[in-house]
Amino acid sequence: MIDYKFGDSRHLELTSSCRLACPYCERTRFKGQYKSRDLPRDLVFRLVKNPNFKKIILSGTLGDPIYHPYFFEIVKKIKRSGKELRIATNGSGKKLEWWGKVFNQLGIHDKVCFGLDGLQDTAHLYRINTNFFQVFEAMTLGAAINRAVIEWQFIIFSFNQHQIEEANQLAQKFGITFTILKSGRFKPDDPLLPEPKWVPETLKKKLAKGG
Repeated sequence: MIDYKFGDSRHLELTSSCRLACPYCERTRFKGQYKSRDLPRDLVFRLVKNPNFKKIILSGTLGDPIYHPYFFEIVKKIKRSGKELRIATNGSGKKLEWWGKVFNQLGIHDKVCFGLDGLQDTAHLYRINTNFFQVFEAMTLGAAINRAVIEWQFIIFSFNQHQIEEANQLAQKFGITFTILKSGRFKPDDPLLPEPKWVPETLKKKLAKGG
């Protein structure tokens, strides 16, 4: 698990636990050799109390922060400390009631980024075990509660590149911010590599290099 510092922000990777089985993830590639671990709650609380950091980023390279056993308590601690919060997650595996409790802790300067790479017929092709409907319902609930920015992060693959505009329109319909990303894990001859021609002109300015 990693702790990065970016100016007045602190990036915490709370856990290496994840319900997905993405093919390029080390958790999948070295299955059976990898142990899931969580940052101790008391350590996280001490880090959060540091007055030098105004923003806390909860995300993961090998895990998803929402699967930390004390995730909700950590969110409450961060918000009670008056800090800005950003959460990056796939979002699968949690009920709407749970998400409602999380969203109601947040404020207008906070953001929850959901990694959902495609629509119902493609979102699970790379992020294996993703539940599209469960994640999309969580995003729409967050947008309806309207206490924090809800962002749909869409990594472009060869299998979902034709769905960019449809996903963008769906996000706009429900008040969700839509962002497209290019994965940094592709090899030059990777069959998952998307073709630039599929990126609509109106969205090219949103194209950023992502994980």
